[in-house]
Amino acid sequence: MIRRISRNGGIQNTLSIVADLCGIVALLLTLCGLIVPSIQKYILIAITFILLLLILTVLLKRELPFDDLYASYRIDVMNCNGDVIIQRNINFKNSSRLSVSEREHSAFSDSSEVDRFSELNVNAWDKEGHMLPIEVKVDKPFEKRFLIKFSKTIKANDTYAYGYRFSWPRFFPSQDEVFTAMDICPNVEFIVHVHDGITLKRFLCKERYPDGRSAECEEIERTEDLNNKIYNLCIVKKDRFNKIDLHLTFNKQK
Repeated sequence: MIRRISRNGGIQNTLSIVADLCGIVALLLTLCGLIVPSIQKYILIAITFILLLLILTVLLKRELPFDDLYASYRIDVMNCNGDVIIQRNINFKNSSRLSVSEREHSAFSDSSEVDRFSELNVNAWDKEGHMLPIEVKVDKPFEKRFLIKFSKTIKANDTYAYGYRFSWPRFFPSQDEVFTAMDICPNVEFIVHVHDGITLKRFLCKERYPDGRSAECEEIERTEDLNNKIYNLCIVKKDRFNKIDLHLTFNKQK
């Protein structure tokens, strides 16, 4: 089972997809030009346009405001059904030249559906203690997207720390689960707390590259409080844009 938490509303993913498509189309046009020499002039014009689009995409990618400096997850597995409460804390720097006052987040599940957004009990706050308004963007059974509105406008080069929490029933219904975090952050911390009737047998992070390869993450710190069943893992990523798959194996005593 795969559960995912997105980093900033999919903008980075969209730009990456556009860049990949530009490269593929340029390659196909080049091959067509080699096969049919008579259309090389038009293909050259098309490739020039695609290259300009690619350059624009790269520049936009660099202008994304959310440069995450720190990200952490606390995952509470409440019972053997796999009901969870997930808390995410973020500290980011506005790395663009524009001010920002909101950020989109989302959560996905491949098998555990939630009919209404209100069932997630989402709430958000910032470091100063302000409760932050939330606007629902997508409310599908397996996908929830929401906008968190900051308590102030974050200007260029300023930092802002905030967090949010939500619950999701049967988020981890199986013995073996994968939780995917897509933060644009070099370091990520995971805290897993399992409650009565559950034992955590495996707690492992893997870094996933754009080409599909994966490798175990470099661990900065790992601690286990067996009495309270709290497990902590801090990792550092090779590339801040890579996804992190948190592999969890539970022993559930139903």
